[in-house]
Amino acid sequence: MVKGVKSANERFAGALNTYTIEAMMQDGKALQSGTSHFLGQNFAKAFDVQFVNKENKLEYVWATSWGVSTRLMGALIMTHSDDNGLVLPPHLAPIQVVIVPIYKNAEMLAKIDEKVAGIVAKLKSMGISVKYDNADNKRPGFKFADYEVKGSRPSGDGWPRPGEQYNGNHASRYTGEGDAFLRGYRRVREGFARGHSGKCLQESARLP
Repeated sequence: MVKGVKSANERFAGALNTYTIEAMMQDGKALQSGTSHFLGQNFAKAFDVQFVNKENKLEYVWATSWGVSTRLMGALIMTHSDDNGLVLPPHLAPIQVVIVPIYKNAEMLAKIDEKVAGIVAKLKSMGISVKYDNADNKRPGFKFADYEVKGSRPSGDGWPRPGEQYNGNHASRYTGEGDAFLRGYRRVREGFARGHSGKCLQESARLP
């Protein structure tokens, strides 16, 4: 982020000065992210806007015009993204972990639901936002692609095999690397606290 003053040709029409912040995007281009215009008394004189000063005399107001707009949302997306979609910093991501079950029948789904309930509760107790998407109107592949575009990589392809314990994998949205699903809740919590996205279940985030 670079702050500065606009040139005479770029400043707001009628303003004495325009101050700006410019953000550098991933492609090397600058995005004007916010401006503040010092209007002096020009607009007050044009619209006859006056006030009574401490000497009890009328004086034209000194005005400013400033603010930021929805372009900052675009800047956030352009900065925190890759070719596969959005990648949000952990503290901004509304959903930090997404769990998607893979099953063959209702009985298998019921077993997964039961197991995942404890996982979700544990993660929430650590302050990690979780979504368990067991909706049956979309296939897992569709969910994976949809959440990845939104900033998550839910590769939690867990299922209970006959005679075996619950199995599952996770993947980082940032690196795409996967690992066994539960290798310690403490590491998950510490990873988010440090802003790390790798090895933290299916994070929907990264820091720059």
